[in-house]
This record gives sequence, C-alpha cells and structure tokens, in this order.
Amino acid sequence: MKRIIWLVVIVLLVVGLGLIIARRGARKAPAVVKKPPVSVRVAKAGQGPIQSWVYGEGTARAVKRDFLTFQQQGKVIFIKKFGGRRELKAGDPVFGPKSDQNNGELLAQVDPRDFSSEVYMGKAGVSQASQQQEAVRAGIDQAETAYELAKTNYDRYQKLYNDGAVAKTQLESAKAALDNAAAGLRSSQAQLKAAGSTVQAASARLTKAELALERTSIYAPFDGIIAYINIKTGDFFSPARIDTSSEDGALHSVPIVIIDPSQYEITMELPSFSAGKVKVGQPAYVFIDRDLAEAVARGESLDGYLGRPDARGRVYSVSPAVSPGGRSVQIKIRTDQGDHPIKDGMHVTCWIVVEEKDNAVLVPPNVFLQRRLKSYVFIVDPAAKTARMTETALGLSGLSAQEITSGVNPGDLVVTDGRHDLVSGAPVKIIETH
Repeated sequence: MKRIIWLVVIVLLVVGLGLIIARRGARKAPAVVKKPPVSVRVAKAGQGPIQSWVYGEGTARAVKRDFLTFQQQGKVIFIKKFGGRRELKAGDPVFGPKSDQNNGELLAQVDPRDFSSEVYMGKAGVSQASQQQEAVRAGIDQAETAYELAKTNYDRYQKLYNDGAVAKTQLESAKAALDNAAAGLRSSQAQLKAAGSTVQAASARLTKAELALERTSIYAPFDGIIAYINIKTGDFFSPARIDTSSEDGALHSVPIVIIDPSQYEITMELPSFSAGKVKVGQPAYVFIDRDLAEAVARGESLDGYLGRPDARGRVYSVSPAVSPGGRSVQIKIRTDQGDHPIKDGMHVTCWIVVEEKDNAVLVPPNVFLQRRLKSYVFIVDPAAKTARMTETALGLSGLSAQEITSGVNPGDLVVTDGRHDLVSGAPVKIIETH
C-alpha cells in the first residue's frame, strides 16, 4: 500500500515538472535592446605649423640708459634751453657727440670759477716749465758744442805729444778741459731731464684741473631723450644728495637721466624647468598690460592674441646659474630696434618661441583621455558611425593645438565633447564638427 502511494507521488511530481517546463518554453524570448548612439562633437585633425612657448614677466629698461651727474659740488648756473626758450624737461630730445667731437650737447653746469682759475694756473705752470725746458735745451746744445771742441783739441794734443811736439803738461791741460766739457754736458742732460719731468708734472696738474672743470658740466653721452631731470637753475648741488640705496632713489635724486627709447631689455626670472628650453636668439613677443586669460575670456583666439604684440625681440642671454632662493633662471630679452609703445620701467609680459615645426599633425588640446600615463583619443568612423579608442604619441604643445606624432592622421575626426561617455566601438551621433 505504501509503495503504491509513493509511486503516485512520484508520478504527480514528474507531471508537474513537465507542465512547468512546457509553460516556460511557450514564453516568448525577450527582445534585444539596442543602446542609443552617444551625441559627440568632433574636430578634424589638421596639418600645419605649430610653436611651443614659455612666458614670463619682467621690467623693461632702455639698453642705452645713463645716470648723469656733476662730479663737483656747486650752484647750478646753467641748464640747456630747449628751443632757446625754456629749460629742459622730461621727454625732451638731446644729442650726443658727432664723429669729430669729444662731447655732446652741454646740458647743465655748476659754477666753474674756482676750477677755471685752477686751469688757468695749470696752463701758466705748463708754459713756464716748457720755457725752462727750452732754455735748458739751448744750454745743452752749447754744452755739446763745447764738448766736441774740447775732444777735438785733446785729440790734437795727444797726437802732438806722441810726436814729441808738446809737453805733457799741455796734454794734461787739454784732458782736463775735455773732462770739464763732458761734466758740463752731463749736467745739461740732467737739467734737461729734470725740466722734462717738471713739464710732465705741470701737464698732469693741468689735466687734473681741466678734468675737475669738466666735471662741473653734464654733456649728452648719446642721442636720446630726457627721462628724469631733478635740478633747476639756482639749486646747490652736492654729490652727497644722490640716493644710491635703490634704483628708484637714484632716479629721483641724480641730476639727469637720459635714455635711448629705440631698444629695450627685459629681465625675467623663469622656473628652471621652463628656462631649460630657452636659447639665445629665440624669437620673443612683448605685451604691455594685456592678460592672456582676459583675452581668452573675451573669446579672442590665442593666435590672434600673439599675432599682435606690442614689440618683437629675441632672447639676448640665458644665465647658466639657478638662483638659490627662487630656483629660477635669469633670462634677458632685447627688443628689435625701432619705435615702441614700451616705456622705461614698464612691467611687460614676454612670450618666447622655444620650438617650432612647419608641418605637424594638429588636434585641439581637449581631445585626450589619460589611461596609465598614456594618451588616447576617440576617432569617429563617419561611415560606420562608431568611435574607436586609439593610443597616441604627443609632440609639441602649442597654445591652441597639440601635435600628434602617431595614432592620428590628417583629416581624422577626433571626439572633443562626449569622449568621457564612450567605449571603443560605441555608436555615435555627430552633432557638430569644428
């Protein structure tokens, strides 16, 4: 009986299981859901020139720039009249020496009378010493003549004595006369030498007096313009009034500062990792009070920004040393000769072209994905409407473009916006092409 019951249970279980399987088999297979394409913006890889840049800020100073001062103290009695009407002021042009001149224009002078009298006395001293020298020179001519006569006379007596025609005392007398003439000649020669030394000493005193007189005047050392003038007629000047503790102090205390505005030098401090790319002779672009970030914010292109510099120039020097404190390197740039809107002492920004290529494969800088220190881009196949991830090798980094040396060809469509939502092979929909 129990066995029959178990058989019935087993049969029911088998039947139930069969019904369940049959029902599941009768159900419809679910439909495959296709993923919608990812909307992307793309840029076409181009080909052309690219430049790599570094930039820094510095102060522009005129290459030819001179602090002019009196070397003597005294009352300022003269300042050049501009156009014959008014005293010089900042911005006025002045002119240096011509090819046949020692000094340029006389710009200012302190009272020279004390020094003029010393020059007068110095000239008188030279004149007197020269006259004494001429008198001694005339005396030496006489001494030389007397010596030649005494020597001739002695030689004659020597021959006569040898022939027995004169006594020995006569020969000795001729010898004494020759010795006296030789002594007189040596004395005259010593006097001439002393007179020459006297003339040299008098000339040195005159030169010193003339230099002291010259130091009462300020002359234009070259053609330029007045940058600062800190004196006026009637002032009492003393070299002690000049403030040498700082450049600003000197600019506002030295009598006159003159500059040549045709060429400027900009000194910058660049980080050592950037300065390592800088070489003497590289092109540089100089900007006055123009901020790159502001230009970009206004929608101005970087190429357009750099295409309108206030001045152009080149790297003039690169220091071989790194500053201990700032870990920076000093770079100097000199502008090209010509008219510039730059002014002496102005703060400027300089962009230096450190490397360039004429024919590079270029893409926008916003197309890359970084994976394990490698750079990738998504390239769209417009026919298949899919994107594939490709590893790239990077070249020069420009301001508005990046060079790719492998992985992308000119004309390839590279994803810019939407690349973070993609996987390789994903379908895409191009909504904009740059």
